[in-house]
Amino acid sequence: MIISGLTLTGCETKFDDPAGERNLIKATPVIENLDPSIFLAADLANTYVAFDVTAGDGGQTMDGLIEVSYDGGQQRAQLQQFTIPATGVQVKLTDVATAIGMSVNDMQGGKYVNIEILTNQETSITDPLLLSIL
Repeated sequence: MIISGLTLTGCETKFDDPAGERNLIKATPVIENLDPSIFLAADLANTYVAFDVTAGDGGQTMDGLIEVSYDGGQQRAQLQQFTIPATGVQVKLTDVATAIGMSVNDMQGGKYVNIEILTNQETSITDPLLLSIL
């Protein structure tokens, strides 16, 4: 009898969310049209990558922030703010190095830079973009 009572009370299917109703957005930033898509180790001082950022399915305008890290390191740095959608966004390797407190000369070929686009929306972040230094 006790087991039956516990079984019946454990079958509730609707729960009240203590955080309240959630207003999830459809817009998730998408990085597209990479050109150039790698950093050149032969020209560390001048190399950059460029890309477009769209707002995904939502098609809305939002503030974006580029966050970078180097070669899987835990240290992340904010690089630049911009408005999404954006075309021709450039990320210079010298700016990445400065943001994370390195010299561009310490960056090596075969390593990579992680670039993420953050927004002011709570759940909106791009998949990490890993770009090699070749």
